[in-house]
Parts: sequence; C-alpha cells; structure tokens
Amino acid sequence: MTIDFLPTLARLAGAEVPTDRILDGKDIWSLMSGQPGATTPHEAVLYYWGEELQGIRSGKWKLHVPHSYRR
Repeated sequence: MTIDFLPTLARLAGAEVPTDRILDGKDIWSLMSGQPGATTPHEAVLYYWGEELQGIRSGKWKLHVPHSYRR
C-alpha cells in the first residue's frame, strides 16, 4: 500500500504534511529502516477494491472478506 509514502517521505525531507485534510497514511520509517522493536502505527488496515472491502489486517490477524470476482 502506498498510503504511508507521503507522511514517511515528508518526514525524511523535513517537510510538513497537509493539515487541511485527514491523511490515512502514517510515518513508517522505523519499519522501513528495520529499527529494533519497530511496530506498525496502524491499529487496523482495511483493503478495498474500488468501494468493495476485500480484507482487514490487525496485528497478526487477517480477515479475507468473500466477494464477487471481476471477470
């Protein structure tokens, strides 16, 4: 997922993220750089295909939601 790129790259560049909107992304540099004890800043991550929920990840758990496949 790319939602975390903006906050992470902004921090590395010393830039501010926009404050006029809510960003879903979080700074994940500690994870990307392999820092000891790094954990995800997300409580849960929801995966969508368009407007259809595909799955949810929270901690070590994943839920795959049954859905119709596009042909």
